[in-house]
Amino acid sequence: MDDGVVRAVRKDPERLATALTRLAVARSTLVSWAEHYGLKSSRREPCCTRWLTRPAHRVCRRDPMTGDRDCWDGDSYGCGWRDHPMAWTTSEGRPAALTSAPYLPREDVAAELDSLTARDKRLAWTSGGPGWYGFHTHQVITWRRDLLGDIATADQIRNATQAALDPTPAGITPPERG
Repeated sequence: MDDGVVRAVRKDPERLATALTRLAVARSTLVSWAEHYGLKSSRREPCCTRWLTRPAHRVCRRDPMTGDRDCWDGDSYGCGWRDHPMAWTTSEGRPAALTSAPYLPREDVAAELDSLTARDKRLAWTSGGPGWYGFHTHQVITWRRDLLGDIATADQIRNATQAALDPTPAGITPPERG
């Protein structure tokens, strides 16, 4: 949560409880999303989106003269669309997806993600729903299509599951009990 939200909710225990509940639900939804696709969290952070193109967890090499990594995403991992990143692998340990929870709106990250995913036809990206990190973040997913096919954001899966569990068909109001 950003500092302004923290200061505001500290003074109001009810708002704090609501904020913490929303955060717990967002984090739980992300874990459920990963389980839905058979993914596990990578114990190590990748250096950039190029990590997804590799058969195993390996970061970009460093330039011998400058020491900088030769990364597709530059050296700003953890900033912009890559804010609050998480790396996901298949059960076999193959790099499969990167998720993040940026504060930037979708429109501000679209051009960069389009450019990065255009470098390899196996890559795709999507965005939507609240991010796991807290208020004003949304989920961004970059993934390998050849490993995962088409995927949905965590909130889309959660909403579909809730709809499937809802005992009343859409548009029908259950009778009132009296």
